Amino acid sequence: KGNTYVGNAFLKASIAYDLIKEPVIAEDSGLEVFSLDNRPGIFSARYGGKKSDKERVEFLLEEMQGKRDRRARFVNFTVLIWDKGEGAFFEGICNGMISYKPEGTGGFGYDPIFIPDGYQKSFAQLGEKIKNKISHRTKALTKLKKFLSSYRDLGE
Repeated sequence: KGNTYVGNAFLKASIAYDLIKEPVIAEDSGLEVFSLDNRPGIFSARYGGKKSDKERVEFLLEEMQGKRDRRARFVNFTVLIWDKGEGAFFEGICNGMISYKPEGTGGFGYDPIFIPDGYQKSFAQLGEKIKNKISHRTKALTKLKKFLSSYRDLGE
C-alpha cells in the first residue's frame, strides 16, 4: 500500500499493467474531514478497524461530536498507465460537509453523512444520477476523458 491516494492508485495500476501489459486505469479515493486533520483520508475504507460501512459512519460521527467545523471533501485520484513507467493521474474533489446523523439509503460508505456543497441532502439521499454528475470520481474521470481525447498516440 502507498501512503497517498496517488501512490495507492499508481500501485494498483502498476500491478495490473505488469499482469496484462496493456493500458490500465486504477483509482483511490477517500473522505477528508477538516476538523479531524483530514482523517479518515486514505484509510477511509478501514477507518476505526474492521467495521461495516454503517459502523464506520457511526465511528466518524462519534469523533465529530463537539466539532463545529463540519467541512469535508471526497478526494479521488485516477491513474492511467499506458507503458512501463509512463502514465498520468487525474484529481477529482467534491467539497461538502458532514451531517449530524445519517440520512438516506442510497450509495455506500460515507454517503449517508456527506452533504455536497450546493445541496441540502446527503449523497445517499440525492441518488445515483445526481451523485454521478458531481462526485469526486466523476470529476477525475472527466479529466481523464479530456486527456484521452486530446492525446491520440497512447501506446504507439
